Amino acid sequence: MRIFLLTICIIVSGTAISVAQAPQKINYQGIARNVTGQPIPNQNLGIRISIHDLTPTGSVVYQETQSPQTNGYGLYNLAIGTGIPIIGNLADVNWSSGNKFIQIELDPSGGNNYSDIGTSQLLSVPYSLYSEKANPTLLYTLDGF
Repeated sequence: MRIFLLTICIIVSGTAISVAQAPQKINYQGIARNVTGQPIPNQNLGIRISIHDLTPTGSVVYQETQSPQTNGYGLYNLAIGTGIPIIGNLADVNWSSGNKFIQIELDPSGGNNYSDIGTSQLLSVPYSLYSEKANPTLLYTLDGF
């Protein structure tokens, strides 16, 4: 009976650990606008995303491209980490080494003639990716079986 209970505990623990993996993606949403500031509706875009280390102009630790389509209001959604990687791997970014900044570049015609539309600091959400690499939790033994 003890072996049976121990086996069940191990199976349940292993299942919980495998389900609890953090997705290697960061959600991003923006509105594409033309040079006069008007939204660009229902258009395929070319977007290049870069993650810079330490400063807004620091070294690029990850870069990818994506080709989203805007909706009727010019809104587009990205899951950073699902595009075509150019530099690095999102799972390998060292989130503990200091501040990270995200730069978005856009080509409204869907190509790769990108214009810089801004850089901003990544705050707390991506750091949950770092917590996945934190020290493993203590394993407790079962006594009395």
